[in-house]
Amino acid sequence: MPFYSNTPNLPTILVIDDNPSVRECLQIVLESHGFQVVLANNGRQGVAAFRDAAPDVVLTDILMPEQDGIETIRAIRGEFPDAKIIAMSGKSAVGETDYLTIARKLGADATLLKPFEGKDLEGALRSVLSSHSDVPADIANGAASLHRTLDGIEDRLNKLEAVLRARTSEPARSPFELVA
Repeated sequence: MPFYSNTPNLPTILVIDDNPSVRECLQIVLESHGFQVVLANNGRQGVAAFRDAAPDVVLTDILMPEQDGIETIRAIRGEFPDAKIIAMSGKSAVGETDYLTIARKLGADATLLKPFEGKDLEGALRSVLSSHSDVPADIANGAASLHRTLDGIEDRLNKLEAVLRARTSEPARSPFELVA
């Protein structure tokens, strides 16, 4: 079942990984869930693909030849500060270097340790896609607030109208009653 079955413009995911099997597997999984997929074999190609495709999310491996995922995250984040990025790696750390933590600190919105399950990928995608969509939520909240305000104004106008009707239907008072 697609993650975004009601979305007219399917989200595009840029998958950057030097392993052709991983790219192909992710492409099959993502497309079967309603995403459009753009593929790149390394970070350099990934940055170029980002410029061309303007994907909704980047899913990048960390350890790759030519340009690794850390450099890729920095390059994309430098050019496109609002990019949504998920870093993935088969090794969280080599020696004392924790690549996924570094990726997070440099701007990855989420990280996945390979191998990961479909539910982990789905959770990361949902998280990054929803975390950057505050504007529609703000619009919805603003509309609800405006609706409540208009309802309050309408209630006050109805009460005022009732008071005015009551005053116009009262019998005329004598000038002496008004002074007393």
